[in-house]
Amino acid sequence: MLDGHDQNNVSSCYCLPRGWGIFSFKDGSSALMCDGRVLAGCAALLVLPKEGAAVSCLTNTASEAMDDLAFQLAGLFSSSLLTNLEATRKEVEEAETSHPFSRR
Repeated sequence: MLDGHDQNNVSSCYCLPRGWGIFSFKDGSSALMCDGRVLAGCAALLVLPKEGAAVSCLTNTASEAMDDLAFQLAGLFSSSLLTNLEATRKEVEEAETSHPFSRR
């Protein structure tokens, strides 16, 4: 949900139009992220509504590591953010694990 409270007590991630992603964690906290890349640079904006904090990362190199850097910096404002993010990553990886085809 947009307010950061998931009714099923399950971590979730929503992608919204215009590039915003919303992470709703089991503990009721949330993170909003928007990022982008071009050939010679990238930017990431991470907002933590509960903590009233925002982190912006800008660089002159294009790298997927920028999102992780934004989360690492935001972890200074939220003691549970990195733990919540890792738990959500594991849930997503498990959900995306391919299942072998079964014979009928």
